[in-house]
Amino acid sequence: MITTGKEKEKMQRKQGAKIMLGLIIVFSMFLLITSCTQEISDENLPIETKAPESTPAQTEETTAREEGEAVESSASEPVPVKYEDAVPYIPTPDDKPIIENLGSFTKTVYIRMNDGGYYKDGTPVLYFVTDGNPYAKFVIANAATGEILREFDLEYSTGAWEVFVHSSENVYISGHGKPYFYIYNRDKDEIENIGPLPAGSSMGQVMCEGENGIVYSGSTDSPTYWGYDPNKKELFAMPALIDNATRYFATAYDPVDKKLYVSVLSKDSKNYLFRVDPVTFEKKDITPEEYRDAVKYNFYDMDIYGDILAIRYPNTYEMIFFDIRKEETVEFKDELTGSSYKVIKTNCRQGAADPEDPTKFYTVIADRLVLFDTVSRTYSTTRTMANAHTRMVFLKLGEKYEGWSACSMFGGSGKIQFSNLQTGINYTRDTNVSGQPNEPNCLTVSKSGILCIGGGYGGSTGSFDIKTGESALFNALNQQEGMTAYDNMIYYGTYPNATIHYGPASVKLWMSKTVLNMGSSSEIPDYELQDRPYTFLSIPEENLVAICTVPAQNSYTGAMALIQASTNTVKKHIAFPVKYQSGVSMAYKDGIIYIGTTSRAGYGTDAKAWEAKLLAYDIAQDTFTEYELPMRNVAAITALTIAGDGNLWGFAYNYLFCFDTEKREFIAYKQQDILCNNQTWREFKLTPGDENCIFASCAYTKTLYYVSLQDMKAYPIAENVGWGHVTDNYGNFYLLNGINVYKVSFKQ
Repeated sequence: MITTGKEKEKMQRKQGAKIMLGLIIVFSMFLLITSCTQEISDENLPIETKAPESTPAQTEETTAREEGEAVESSASEPVPVKYEDAVPYIPTPDDKPIIENLGSFTKTVYIRMNDGGYYKDGTPVLYFVTDGNPYAKFVIANAATGEILREFDLEYSTGAWEVFVHSSENVYISGHGKPYFYIYNRDKDEIENIGPLPAGSSMGQVMCEGENGIVYSGSTDSPTYWGYDPNKKELFAMPALIDNATRYFATAYDPVDKKLYVSVLSKDSKNYLFRVDPVTFEKKDITPEEYRDAVKYNFYDMDIYGDILAIRYPNTYEMIFFDIRKEETVEFKDELTGSSYKVIKTNCRQGAADPEDPTKFYTVIADRLVLFDTVSRTYSTTRTMANAHTRMVFLKLGEKYEGWSACSMFGGSGKIQFSNLQTGINYTRDTNVSGQPNEPNCLTVSKSGILCIGGGYGGSTGSFDIKTGESALFNALNQQEGMTAYDNMIYYGTYPNATIHYGPASVKLWMSKTVLNMGSSSEIPDYELQDRPYTFLSIPEENLVAICTVPAQNSYTGAMALIQASTNTVKKHIAFPVKYQSGVSMAYKDGIIYIGTTSRAGYGTDAKAWEAKLLAYDIAQDTFTEYELPMRNVAAITALTIAGDGNLWGFAYNYLFCFDTEKREFIAYKQQDILCNNQTWREFKLTPGDENCIFASCAYTKTLYYVSLQDMKAYPIAENVGWGHVTDNYGNFYLLNGINVYKVSFKQ
């Protein structure tokens, strides 16, 4: 069809009129929405909400229309607004919530420890447990091909810290979540539930086998360590070694002297190593004095090879050597350089004895298998390539892999690997391990409307396009503890070792890079080990992303970093400026980063401070100003935001407070009728509303609140919907609720 110039001009005028009419309607809608915001008075009462119903995510029609397309409009059919241009609807306590369960976006394929052996038909296998909710799975994989041979549900536990092959060829499993002890019977090919772990243990770790097949295990959060007698089929608690134990890291058995070696961490953060007679219970403290107070040398993983007890702490990757006959630490000499070392970094949680000489053992250093000789006290680097190993075990894989292969898991996401001593090559294999939904720890929304969800135990990252309803799962990162969106780039913090990653927000493609490892630093004075990067803040005005971390177990002071977003380089990386505290909330205004602190120390470690503080960090001047809270006995400021009135608002325990950012002083605070779990890391989340309100969600109550700035009162507007909320451009709220993400709307 040929269009004349006059006809074309007429069509353009008609199309322009339609677009103008659409813009008028959009402006009218904006005026209507803003005029509906009500001022809250004391007479307003909390509203009742219905129980959440599981409904499919709705798809926004606006994305089906291409940009620039002319749209017919009428009073009953308003012009769709692009997501980026939408104006959020601000709900009031009178609005009824529309609650949707969007479902689960993250899953668990997370392995803490493995062991290996031979299946009942002789197939070489690796045994491991994947974390899961509501239950974990015990998995048997072909060590050469990665084929999954069997999976069993652990009926009470959500994971397992230890998987141990017994001399009977049965596999012992100490579960956690609900701490139960299980045995996989190889001949019967079945799982037997033995019962709850003894002595109040929350989990068992690093087992060893002693005389008569009796197995001993370390434990966490219990006053003692424990064992299992397969002859009597009984679990039993061992006598406590110290009165103030917080964790029994590991056990190791010496078959020569028939003695048990047990490592303990005390509540006052001291390391202990004991030699114990498992029959008479006679004990001796043989702790090397140079390591008793050394935070970075907790005696975490232990194995005995000949006369040497090899001890490794995974947070630092460092291994030390203890002569159990002479009761002293010793050095090993590098055969290549002639240099001797008492401390050696290794990329293997637990090494393995040479299959033909138990006085020698292998571990991994710089991508090679390294052989240690405990008689000559020397070590040599082999030609065999190796990735980081979990627990190394030597198996004969047969077929084209002649001789022995060092086998283990490759990372924590279900891959397996083996290093063949004859070929010198390291092989990795994917597996098709079943994954189960896990409980995510964090979420954020990108500028383009991509909701990113960070997985908890087991990692994985979920993505959900708010505009289209498309979703995807990427199994690339470890357990995520915090995240933020900077435009359409997402910054993630993973546990352990507090590593910071970044990548584009997308449901189509996953890419991530590491920008900083905040776990440790040898260059920053007084820097302690870090493991949980909870707190992120995007600051486009400064081209910065700010991060605060919480210290690792047996540590007290957090850390802070600033990332230059345009180049993804580190602008600032320091130990937290307040000793014995960490930053757990942040907000930004006019060149100042406000930081709320917690006095809580690392996991399982007693605090050395008791009062939280508010800090103001001047970016240009590079200075911190400290402010005392007006309320007393508050251990943490878990949420901060800049409200529509220009002031800083926050939650400290269940106290709501207001800080004048111009006068730099607290001007009001009020305790709320909200139950808290005494959580001192991330109990509350705050986001701004308008000049009249802010919005809060509470991890303990799982309730979303409208908080009036006039009367400083929190009104519940959606109950049983979750915690850690974020909002989108339409004014919808997204919250974490168990394994699911909930969406709360207040307008269709």
